[in-house]
Amino acid sequence: MINPEIVENELAPLMSTLLSSLDEGIFFGELSRFFKKIYPGESIRVFKAYDDGRACLVSENGAPLRSGEVMESGKSLASYIIKTKRAYYSNSVQRDPLFSTFENIGGINSELGVPVMIEGVIIASIHIQSNNADKTFSQDDVIEVMGILNKLEQPVRNMKLYLSAKNLNEALMKKIEEKERELKKQKEGPHAKRTSHLIEKTIIGNSIEIKEVISIIGKVAPTDSSILIQGKSGTGKELVAQKIHCNSLRKESPYVVVNCGALQDTLLESELFGHEKGSFTGAINTKVGLVEMADGGTLFLDEVGELSPAVQTKLLRFLQEGEAYRVGGRTPYRVNVRILSATNKDLKKEVDEGRFREDLYYRLNTIKIEVPSLKERGNDIQILAENFLNQGKINEDFKSLTPSAIKVIMDYDWPGNIRELQNAMERAYIMSEGKFIDDSHFPEQIHAPCEEEVQEIEIWQEMTLSDLEKRHIIRTLDHLGGNKTKTAKTLGITVKTLYNKLHSYNMIETRE
Repeated sequence: MINPEIVENELAPLMSTLLSSLDEGIFFGELSRFFKKIYPGESIRVFKAYDDGRACLVSENGAPLRSGEVMESGKSLASYIIKTKRAYYSNSVQRDPLFSTFENIGGINSELGVPVMIEGVIIASIHIQSNNADKTFSQDDVIEVMGILNKLEQPVRNMKLYLSAKNLNEALMKKIEEKERELKKQKEGPHAKRTSHLIEKTIIGNSIEIKEVISIIGKVAPTDSSILIQGKSGTGKELVAQKIHCNSLRKESPYVVVNCGALQDTLLESELFGHEKGSFTGAINTKVGLVEMADGGTLFLDEVGELSPAVQTKLLRFLQEGEAYRVGGRTPYRVNVRILSATNKDLKKEVDEGRFREDLYYRLNTIKIEVPSLKERGNDIQILAENFLNQGKINEDFKSLTPSAIKVIMDYDWPGNIRELQNAMERAYIMSEGKFIDDSHFPEQIHAPCEEEVQEIEIWQEMTLSDLEKRHIIRTLDHLGGNKTKTAKTLGITVKTLYNKLHSYNMIETRE
């Protein structure tokens, strides 16, 4: 039984303390200290209740715990009391079926658990635990503990309101953080790839041509010079750009990629430089541009030859002055970025023919790296093929190329370069059932004679250069079964350019 004299002497000071503070550590700590005085020989633990049924140990024998153990729903007597909102006691914990599913009951012999609740809302549970085999609890203990808690109605109500406000605030902050992440993702846009810490990849090959590229990378990477990476589609220009970034002084800073050929001209300026809220229809929020996202790091402009004259002008101004304006903005912002760019076009020819600004060309082309085609790399073809064949496989699943397979891949021109070789090796691995890859496992076009070996008798006819281009594009499209992606790669142009050409020939409708 509880000593009424202790209750009478300690209850008023407890009431005063709890009413003077809304600190939950003080509240639960003083509560457990009070019951420790009433049950001096037992262990007193207080668990705070969560809405999902979990219970967190917040005080033990009068000492508040800032990071106590959290008990999952159904794993402790505390979570049981939180769920049922009823007191429970057991004088044979080790044999009680209810406790058989609980964790960490240790050597407890008897336990009394009582909910701390107000107006049907439970905020905590108080547990009196005993290791003494002679100690037993009864319904009288439940009534007496509940009676004390009833006298603490006002401070318990205050704590309930405080915890409700705190939980609501935490939920709102969580929603705000989720919304901020969502807005940040929207601002970055779908055509940008931002990485603060790239994993450096190895450029594979032993040919003189690729060793020369690696040597140039080693020289230019530590500088801040603008680099123009030129080469046919699929030769690995983006890998070269990543290698430069990973070996630069900016390697710990953002690496932002933008595909200049994947966006309409009207959207590209907004993607690059950002826009202000309300600057055009649909601009419901201020958007950070890609150059701003790359501040302190590297901005890689892929397919830079596809930039429209208007965007070329704005990019040139940014490179000259180091500052830019968001679309609809009046205040410039300054950033510090290194520019790497890549193209499968001959930009000098584009300049000569008036399609690319000469002054921008020289801004981008401080140093030019020519990435060789796969055919120019000789024996690297076999090295790369064997690497792609077993990439990501365990030793037991490795496969090998037969001499006939090696002859086929060495004789083929690989117009799609490394990307085409990688796809061919993936297909060959899947199509083969044994441990060896032979020539029968490659797609039909790889067995076809090289383009320069095909002899055709043609009747000469007078035609313009434009008509000749049209004829070649249509024949290539027919040869590749109408596959526009492969056709664009074979022709060394972007899919967007191919669609524009076909539209001018009235072969397709305008792409929306």
